[in-house]
Amino acid sequence: MMLQQNSMLLCKMYTPAERRLTEVLEPERSYSRSEFEAVIEAVRSETGETLSADNLFHRGVIDLCESTRECDGSEDQSYQRGTFLRRLDIFATEEYDVYSELPGDLKKALDDMYFDDYLSWLQTLDDELPTEDEVLPVEDVLAFIDGRDDTPYLANCDCRSLKQACDAPRNVCITYRTAPNSYVRRGLAVPITKEEAKAVVMRAEEEGLIHTVNPGGICSCCTDCCYLFRAAEARGSLGVWPKVNYKIEIDEELCIDCGICSERCRFEDICVGCGLCVSTCPMKAIKLVKIK
Repeated sequence: MMLQQNSMLLCKMYTPAERRLTEVLEPERSYSRSEFEAVIEAVRSETGETLSADNLFHRGVIDLCESTRECDGSEDQSYQRGTFLRRLDIFATEEYDVYSELPGDLKKALDDMYFDDYLSWLQTLDDELPTEDEVLPVEDVLAFIDGRDDTPYLANCDCRSLKQACDAPRNVCITYRTAPNSYVRRGLAVPITKEEAKAVVMRAEEEGLIHTVNPGGICSCCTDCCYLFRAAEARGSLGVWPKVNYKIEIDEELCIDCGICSERCRFEDICVGCGLCVSTCPMKAIKLVKIK
């Protein structure tokens, strides 16, 4: 049975009225505000359940039409039926306790489906560096935050929410994305100050998470759950993409072969220039060198 038709899953992800709404709304069609209100009024009458456009949008059941002129030729906000994967992402991230109650094999299947969709999207880009994601040491990430003029927002990590393969903290993702269907616009990310954003990064550093940056924000990645590094491994691009900016140099005279750097490192044979080994070396025997 297709996951989108799994009755137990659908009952967890959607209310009865939301399920009926997704049946009524035509895929990829845009609805003006007045058209959409008429549809949800009909569903209210049928199910007896209260619905609101704002709450449906917050939960990822519907999307805002990102290009109104292309959608219906008007200046008014239009709506579209949200995708199953979009709702799944928000369900796992924001209703984590409920998602966690799903059987392990079902959660694995959902994560596999989401990851396969992400990997397929990367393959359509067909480039050595398909996205602008790059690995940076903590000092560069702090400078990145200081260099931004826009507001940082704090959100939960969807990768660790979906995969649940480690106990690293989830509330460490910093986003600057404010597009119509972003977590910020849905009210799922909270504004924080630059100093608070830097404190989040430092907490992730202490947890041994790898900092990755792109114009849209900062992720603090593990290698057990995070789609970026799982995709890099699947593509055979570790050490190239996400972009690597540094390499390490070890001063053999200072090194006491304590093994702390090896325990800290998340990779065996590939250096991604994250600097996690540098920040914990007791003898300061390791340094990062910029790749020219």
